[in-house]
Amino acid sequence: MVDYEILDNGIKLYKVPFRNENIAIGILVNIGSIFEDKEFRGISHLLEHMMFQSNKKYNKNQIHLLFEESGSIHNAMTYYNYTLYFAAVMKEGFENIVDLFYWMFENDKYDNNEFENEKNVVKTEIMMREEDPRIFLEDNLSKSVYGDSDYGDPIGGYIETINNITKDTLEEFKYKYYSPKNISIFLEGNISDKDVEIVKKYFSRLEGNDIKLKNPIKGEGKDIIIKMKNIQQIYYSINLNSNIKNTMLIDALTEFYNLGASSKIFEIFRNKYSIGYSPSLSLSNFYDDEIIYSLIIPGFQIDKEKILDNAIEEFLDNLKNVDNKYKKARSNIYKFNYNLKKENIVKRIETDPYLIKILNMDYDQYFNNVYNILSNIDKDFIEENNKYIYDLFEKGKKVIIYPEDYDKRNN
Repeated sequence: MVDYEILDNGIKLYKVPFRNENIAIGILVNIGSIFEDKEFRGISHLLEHMMFQSNKKYNKNQIHLLFEESGSIHNAMTYYNYTLYFAAVMKEGFENIVDLFYWMFENDKYDNNEFENEKNVVKTEIMMREEDPRIFLEDNLSKSVYGDSDYGDPIGGYIETINNITKDTLEEFKYKYYSPKNISIFLEGNISDKDVEIVKKYFSRLEGNDIKLKNPIKGEGKDIIIKMKNIQQIYYSINLNSNIKNTMLIDALTEFYNLGASSKIFEIFRNKYSIGYSPSLSLSNFYDDEIIYSLIIPGFQIDKEKILDNAIEEFLDNLKNVDNKYKKARSNIYKFNYNLKKENIVKRIETDPYLIKILNMDYDQYFNNVYNILSNIDKDFIEENNKYIYDLFEKGKKVIIYPEDYDKRNN
């Protein structure tokens, strides 16, 4: 359970103190691409961009300068079910950052020229993602599972849906969904009572109405085959959804077979069959109620496609062939990775808000739960839970990106 309080206007304020010289603030808005109208898909992401444009107090150049002048690393991200703004900052610059964020959230009107410029930036980003096979592979994972639907559409939308968004549409969207009752604030690191009061002083002034999010639609998934220009390799994934309650179990299970250069995935796909440079088996996408987990192979030679099924079959046949040294190696690598991240305040403020929102636990609590599962994997656990791995390959939907001239080259 993470300590929090609710401000008078409905904002939830979470506090996650840990040893660090600096402090971080994350502001999570409970709105993302799955809650958008389909004709305006990508509006949450476009608004994320516009938040850093000129407002009533600061112009866009002053915003970025003051973030950096205050000694901070700042960023934002839009996801399927939330949008997050965050900054890690030196203690002496904290109030400057809170003031900046307040005016970004309080602002209700945008400059038309800045809006049109940022629309073009977002459209450029969409085209860039569509032209990068590794990113385009990842952007289609959800569509393979949920089809053409709220859950399946790309977070950033499409060129045509971005074109549909006017400045008025965006400002109305912000007024509706950036209400205090739809916002949570997270403080992490070197938190004092004074820091908490600073946040309250600014953000208790925000006003807004009650909101009701739409019930997002899940469609039927199917295999997706794409032909792409200017690539020489095949990009491959197979993807399956599961209930959110299985998050930690599937995370532990996929880490057990994927983590490290001596893992089953690395040993069979890369070392034995030379299929891909960095094959991975892991959790890939997250929603409020479900997760997607995937085998992703971001690039392998065309002539290796004919032995891919052999590698998958050998991997599945060897799931039970693990000894105590293999088990110890997985749990120790996982613990080492945690030790690298647990006091990295930037990584924490990127990760904790989602974990707290969905699972009501911070990264430390999440790690301990997964680590306990991972450390106690035995024959009975494998017998009972390997069904998730088998199901992935039996029921999962594929995304395969081929070179445009694949048919010619494969004959």
